[in-house]
Amino acid sequence: MQNILIMPTYQELVEMPNGELMKCLAASLKQLNQSANEGKSTTEKVRIYGAYETERVKRLGVVSKKLKNYFG
Repeated sequence: MQNILIMPTYQELVEMPNGELMKCLAASLKQLNQSANEGKSTTEKVRIYGAYETERVKRLGVVSKKLKNYFG
């Protein structure tokens, strides 16, 4: 596996641009699936994917609240 992702810190996640977040999310899912298909442990891969997914969902919630306030 190339470009093995490591667990990002909270600071790294919140400072990450949306485009980079989406690339890391896709890469982490790919690595998770590859580990599962190879019968390897997926524990750390699940945690890494979860960190990126949680940040993505958090950002969507912020956007949703802003839109709701705007269109009220």
